[in-house]
Amino acid sequence: MGTWGPGLYSSDLACDLKSTIGAVTRLPFDEAQLVHILREGEPGAADDAANEDHTVFWLVVADQFVKRGVVSAEVRGRALAIIDDGTDIARFRQLGMREADARKRDKALAELRARLVTATPERKRRAVLQAPQPYTLEVGGLYTSPTKAGAPINPYMGAKLFDRAAWTPDGYAILVVVNRGRAFDYLAWYQPLTAIAPMPEKPTDASIPADMIWRLKHPGTCSPTHYKKIELEPIGQVTPDAEKMQARFPAAKGRASWGLDGRPYAIDDISMVNVMGVASTFADGMANGTINLGNDPTLIKGLDDLLA
Repeated sequence: MGTWGPGLYSSDLACDLKSTIGAVTRLPFDEAQLVHILREGEPGAADDAANEDHTVFWLVVADQFVKRGVVSAEVRGRALAIIDDGTDIARFRQLGMREADARKRDKALAELRARLVTATPERKRRAVLQAPQPYTLEVGGLYTSPTKAGAPINPYMGAKLFDRAAWTPDGYAILVVVNRGRAFDYLAWYQPLTAIAPMPEKPTDASIPADMIWRLKHPGTCSPTHYKKIELEPIGQVTPDAEKMQARFPAAKGRASWGLDGRPYAIDDISMVNVMGVASTFADGMANGTINLGNDPTLIKGLDDLLA
């Protein structure tokens, strides 16, 4: 448990769970299915009473549900039982919480209890997705986008902060989508291989060097709005082989690997633009040590060994 204070959201799980609930409640499912999805995502915390995050899970879900007008007798009942029998406070004391912080935690739980018992058990109408998010990128699709000093256009900047006419690109990034999926069958995500440095001119599939060095990146989202703002443009199509991808980029904790679950990135809507930055030039990448084929398992020279 990563805990840094006595508040209801003063832990890593609580903050992560809040984001997850925000995404999950956009799905057009009933309350029972929403609870099932949340429990499935954190089975240890949700279902093991001995888990140190067990009370945090049910208290945060209860708080978020009451704030969002999601009615679940199971969630409400579990949270009230945890508060009334003192399980949460006892666990935090066992973990070394100071008495002053325990009193603050107790006050936070009393406030949550008041919200739970006084809340009108009426469902609020949720803004939910009417259909799965459409895919904006194809598996095997080669795409290019303009860059400046290796950085793509920032899609979060509005017209008042970003003058596209004054922004002159000095290169073009290339990526190939090697995997994609939908979290909960609704929230789309993608995983790219990116060329480690931009090309000086807008590339075509024929102009990409056969010995180009590519880096596997973590997944991300790519909404139609971001697709347009980043100025992504398809330039070709290849066919990645799943078995070859798995063999070349096996699962590894903390490192980009093929087959990495993109659900956390879709839930938090972490845009793929966050992994699209490249070295300003190939020479710069070699000079500052960011390109080292011998020591970096996320790098590969050429795409041929990955294709069907």
